[in-house]
Order: sequence, then structure tokens, then C-alpha cells
Amino acid sequence: MVRTIVSVREAKTQLSKLLAKLDEGEQVIIKRRGKTAVQLALLEPQRSIGWAQGVVIHDDFDVLDADIAEPRCSTPQTRCYAPA
Repeated sequence: MVRTIVSVREAKTQLSKLLAKLDEGEQVIIKRRGKTAVQLALLEPQRSIGWAQGVVIHDDFDVLDADIAEPRCSTPQTRCYAPA
């Protein structure tokens, strides 16, 4: 993997170029006073639902917790459906 190492000053003036390098798969590291301070990384794109801008659906949204997976009926008149 290609690695680009820059100072904070360089990072400020060349941010767009550094982001392009990330898009190309390069690793970008920013040093402060000669020591590694930050590693830039691309974030995974978040899924959204059409009109619902800003709404994030996590990968585990449909996973049931064990404590709520069992049906519970409080009264005999209530219909309970077991999870599939």
C-alpha cells in the first residue's frame, strides 16, 4: 500500500489532494512535530431510504434481542404471534 506522510501545515494546504489520494487507495498520515498524529481514512457510505435523508439503517436493524424474541401476552384476549 502506498503511504503519504505530510505535516499539519501541508495537510491544511493540500486537503483536497490528500482526499483524492484516499480515493485512490493510498494511506494518508499527518504528523505533528515529527510524530504521527492522525491517519485519514474513508468512511463506509451510509445507506439511506429515498426521501429519508440523514436516516441511517444499521446492518443489524432486523436482529432480535433474545429477551424480546419470545411472544408475551398480557391478557387472554391478546393475540400473540411467535417470531418466524
